[in-house]
Amino acid sequence: MKFLTIFVAVFLFGFDFFTIHKANEAYQKKEYLRAAKLYESLKSDDGYFNAGNSYYRAGKYEDAIKEYLKLKDSVRKFYNLGNCYVKLGKIDEAIKMYKRALKIRFDKDAKYNLDLLLKQKKKEQQKRENKKKNSQKKSSQEQEKRGGKGQKKENHQKKNGNSGNQQQKKQENRKGNEKKENGKEGHKNQEQKKRGEQEQKKGQRAGKKDNLEKNKKMPSTYKRDFKFKNQKEGNKSVKFTKSIEKRYYENRLKNLPFNTLTLPIGE
Repeated sequence: MKFLTIFVAVFLFGFDFFTIHKANEAYQKKEYLRAAKLYESLKSDDGYFNAGNSYYRAGKYEDAIKEYLKLKDSVRKFYNLGNCYVKLGKIDEAIKMYKRALKIRFDKDAKYNLDLLLKQKKKEQQKRENKKKNSQKKSSQEQEKRGGKGQKKENHQKKNGNSGNQQQKKQENRKGNEKKENGKEGHKNQEQKKRGEQEQKKGQRAGKKDNLEKNKKMPSTYKRDFKFKNQKEGNKSVKFTKSIEKRYYENRLKNLPFNTLTLPIGE
C-alpha cells in the first residue's frame, strides 16, 4: 500500500509538472487561451491565478475575473480584479477592489492605481457639471433669443398697428374734411339758389311794375278790353296784348307831327 500511494503521488506530481511545463511554454509563445486551459486543469490557487493572468493577456477580462474570484482573499486577488474592472470601464468596482487590497496590506501599485482613479473620477464629475452648466447657459441664451425675437415681432406688430391706426385716422380726417367741404359747397349752392330765386322774384316784381306802368299809360277802354279778353281767352292773352299795343302805338303815331319807327315787331 505504501508503494502504491508513493507511486500515485509521483505520478500526479509528474503530471502537474508536465502540464505546468506545457502551460508555461504556451504562455511564453503568447498562446494565452491554451495556457489558460492548461493552468485551469491544475485546480490550485497558483493554477487559477496563472489562468486568470492568461485570460487577462488575451483580453478576456470576464473570464479572468471568474478565475481570480476562485482565489483566497489576498492582495494579488483584489489587485488583479481591480485591473480587470478598469479594463471593462467599471471604475467604481475597481476602486472597491483596490481599497480591499490595501486593507489587507499596503501596496504601492494598488495605492497608485486608486489615487489615479479617484482623480479621474473627479475630473469626469467636473466635466459633467461643466457640460450641464454649458447646456443650461445655451438653453437660457436660446430662450432669451426666442424671447427677443418674440418681443421684436410684438414691437413690429405694434408699430404696424399704430401705423394702421394712423392711416385710418388720416382717412377718417380726410373723409371728414371732404364732408365739410361738400357741406360748404352745398351751403354755397343753396345760397346761390336763394340768391337766384330772390333775383327772379325781383325780376318778376320789376316786370309786374313795368306792366302796371304800361297799363296806367294805356287808355281805360283798352285796359277793360285787355282784362276782359285775358279772363276769357287765357293762353291767347299774349297775342291779344300785342294787337292792343299795335293799335295803341298806331294811334299815337297818327297824332305825332312826324313819322317815327317806334312800332314793336309784329307777329
